Amino acid sequence: MASLVFIWLLLTSFSPRQLLMGGRRAAARGMAALHPAKPRVRRLYLLPKLVAMVLYDIVRSSIAVVKIIFQDGPRERKVGLPTWTVY
Repeated sequence: MASLVFIWLLLTSFSPRQLLMGGRRAAARGMAALHPAKPRVRRLYLLPKLVAMVLYDIVRSSIAVVKIIFQDGPRERKVGLPTWTVY
């Protein structure tokens, strides 16, 4: 980034305004390099399956939340994480 500003200042007359403009240009170039490439959809026929899986997961999670909310009385707590015995 600094090399771009230096080259910019060499090609134009040095002034604070040119330094600021060169810095902005260099920063814009640097930030543009951080953007990933646009994704390509290669197997479009798999999209309905993905949408169905996501909708199924949303419905299943919503039903589980409704059961927790409307359950009467105290309930035992179940941790959904696996437990392993370390020897």
